[in-house]
Amino acid sequence: MDTFSHIVIGLGIGALAQIDPVVSENQTLSNSRMDQSISDFLACTTYAYPFVDVRKDGYFIYWKDLRFRTKKFFPYLAIQFISSDFKRKNSYIGKVISLKHYKKVIRSLANSSFK
Repeated sequence: MDTFSHIVIGLGIGALAQIDPVVSENQTLSNSRMDQSISDFLACTTYAYPFVDVRKDGYFIYWKDLRFRTKKFFPYLAIQFISSDFKRKNSYIGKVISLKHYKKVIRSLANSSFK
């Protein structure tokens, strides 16, 4: 759903709806766009939207390609971890085939950023 100020993405089943918030442009997204691998992913699609997950040690920025959503999952995406001080960055681009694979990618991004 597209409104004047936001784009709302979610899954509606009957009367229930799961809504995934989309954030507006900020410093975190600007830093993410400047990364070479993220900009390569964004160049391949016009349907990528950012989702930011704020953690105590930094930010996870998810660039999800909306064309390939299956149920509650976006298999093609770019995930970037940026530390709180914006000095450490690590990214993953590709296909995530299962929840187990997704969790493995998230752990490796967060842990390898601090080495």
